[in-house]
Amino acid sequence: MHAKTLNFVMILFLFTTFSFGENTSYFKLKVVDEQTGRGVPLVELSTVNDIVYYTDSQGVVAFYEPGLMNKNVWFFVKSHGYDSYKDTFGYSGGSFFTKPGGYGEIKIKRINRAERLYRITGQGIYSDSVKLDLPVPISEPVFNSAVLGQDSTRH
Repeated sequence: MHAKTLNFVMILFLFTTFSFGENTSYFKLKVVDEQTGRGVPLVELSTVNDIVYYTDSQGVVAFYEPGLMNKNVWFFVKSHGYDSYKDTFGYSGGSFFTKPGGYGEIKIKRINRAERLYRITGQGIYSDSVKLDLPVPISEPVFNSAVLGQDSTRH
């Protein structure tokens, strides 16, 4: 009787581990400078229902929204010093099929002379790259210092 109970508990443990574990299947969306091909940090991407993302220092967003996966999703694009192409209705951005493990790329045109290379400070400057298991150039990519984000303050 004890062995049956132990087997039941082990099966229940395995079920909950695999059924309710963290989902790591993101859609990778990268925003690049059309002139250099380099990822652009701090680009605002938002969906039509106002879910907002910001690209990390490598210009990527790890997108995962349960209700929007495996669907065509429009992303509005906004970034100071850069311009993005507009669709026939005048909206800046693009539509992507957000398949887990998939990839999309948006090219934006730099209108400033200076190229934005990376976020200088702040928690999570490479957080999306870490979620996507991409190589990052620093040893502490999600909290490199005790500064939470002077270069990305919105208000």
